[in-house]
Amino acid sequence: MQQPNNSACKHILLAEDEPFLQKLVMELLVKQPGLQLDVAENGAIAVELATQTHYDLILMDIQMPHVTGVAAAQRIRQIPGYQHTPIVAMTGNNSDEDRQRCKDAGMQDYITKPFTKALLLSTLVQWLK
Repeated sequence: MQQPNNSACKHILLAEDEPFLQKLVMELLVKQPGLQLDVAENGAIAVELATQTHYDLILMDIQMPHVTGVAAAQRIRQIPGYQHTPIVAMTGNNSDEDRQRCKDAGMQDYITKPFTKALLLSTLVQWLK
């Protein structure tokens, strides 16, 4: 992955309840220079972390326990400083209805699972410029 224009470290929040996918994304991103990653196991934790730390980008699973990704994205958008932070949906569903729900919740992009390393990294480059 090419490093974003700003040489400062970019802080990413991964909201994902599936341990295998948490580990996969962490392994992909930990090797990338200039990135720092935090993980939330559900939407409620993602919202809590967003109130405590500023993230440059949020990767948000849509179907999580306690608080869904859609609800978490809506709550994060209400936190001061998060009105324009890129939130990228990650889901196994690929319907137009799902894409619209994500857009309506304030998410800017959408990655369908399973995704490739190339797709994940190109999405990060796009939104972390």
